[in-house]
Amino acid sequence: MSGLGQENVCVRWNDANLEAQESFLGFLDPSSESEDIAEGTSIELPYWLARSLCSQRRQIVTVEIPKIYKEAYREILKADPCVVDLHKLEIYFYEFGSYLARLDHRDSQPIGAMLVQ
Repeated sequence: MSGLGQENVCVRWNDANLEAQESFLGFLDPSSESEDIAEGTSIELPYWLARSLCSQRRQIVTVEIPKIYKEAYREILKADPCVVDLHKLEIYFYEFGSYLARLDHRDSQPIGAMLVQ
């Protein structure tokens, strides 16, 4: 990941999937004074950490896909890709999109298909 080390994604915490030994993750949320993260809390995490927390086996968090990869933007790109300045929206649009396409998420397959069109 060349310049991708700083890419963040927003995640929503699924407290029900946490095991007792994993519950002391409050330090990940700078606004939290607790040593635990409450269910439903949304925080930004680096992609590499979000991916490991949302794996099929663990599913501690649910990844919220960035807006430029959501269906509305995919439709705009499909209609007329020449008028969209991808560099302005996301410097690493294709590279980060390829990583999002590998997540276990309902939008992963459409994102992958959009990148190869």
